[in-house]
Parts: sequence; C-alpha cells; structure tokens
Amino acid sequence: GLGESIAIVGPNGSGKSTFVKILAGLVRPDRGKVAYISQGAEIKPEERYKHLGMVSPELALYEELSANENLRFAAEVMGLTVTDQEIDALMDEFGLLGRGPDHVGTYSSGMRHRLKFVAALLKNPSLLLLDEPTVMLDDDGSARVWEAISRRNLALVIATNDAAEAKRAQRQIMMGAGGA
Repeated sequence: GLGESIAIVGPNGSGKSTFVKILAGLVRPDRGKVAYISQGAEIKPEERYKHLGMVSPELALYEELSANENLRFAAEVMGLTVTDQEIDALMDEFGLLGRGPDHVGTYSSGMRHRLKFVAALLKNPSLLLLDEPTVMLDDDGSARVWEAISRRNLALVIATNDAAEAKRAQRQIMMGAGGA
C-alpha cells in the first residue's frame, strides 16, 4: 500500500539486489511469481513499469548527454510528457538546479546518483524500489534524498546494508546468506 515501507537487509551476496530486480521485472524468478495489486485488481506485468520507479548503482546514465537530455530520453521511453518546470522542480529538490544543461560526464558520483532519483520520480511512481540508495551519497545528498522521498506518498522497498537506512522502513526482511 501507499506509504508502506520494507527494508530488505542481509549480508552481501544474500540476494537483496536480485530480489529488487525481480520486483522490478528485470530478472525472472526461478520459481513463484510477483503480483502487483492495485485497488483489488492485478496490474499486468507489461503495465507495471508505469507504477514503479527504481534507483540502483547499476542503472546507467548517458555520460555524453546533459542531465536534461538524459531525463527527456527517460521520459520519452516511459511515454511521459514532462514540462521543463517539472524537471527543474525535481532537479532543485535534489540539489541539481542549474546543472541540467551540463554533461553527466562532468558530474560527481553523488550528483549522478541524485540524478537517478530525479529520473525515477519523473513519472510519479506509486512504488519506489531502492537498491543501496545512499551508498554513493554524502550526508547532504542522503538528507536530500530522504526529504524528497518523505514528501511523497510512496510504497518503498529498500535493499540496504546500512542499519540506519533500514530503520527508516516500517518492516525489515532478512535475506539469508548464500544466495536467494
């Protein structure tokens, strides 16, 4: 449900990232299935992407493009119409206002990671999947991310090794070692 949050915790190699990728539909589970239910009806797998956003260290940005070009491309792929004002508001929220025209290749690793949050929130998802969401961020970047998330009524799944980050979630699921 909206506003609910779950942290997936466990040692490296326990399957946290794989679990998030399965939830995102990027990896098929060996068995079982993932069902998304909204207002009592299952959302078709091919429609899920409209409802969920994902931030992961593995997600790629096009370094030779500007931040704005990356965001416009992402919006186009998702079939979204976004205004310059909406992009600027999100860029501002993540401390990137005025940096939209700059090539992503000139960004620090923290700025690139904050830009991934901007991209994930472009479509106003109802579910946000976060894989190690603040591992690339300094304290200021982390604070901005959690403030932005707290302003939205989102369902959250957070895969993390960070105990403080896991405590942000209402519930924790422990993944066992040795793969999932």
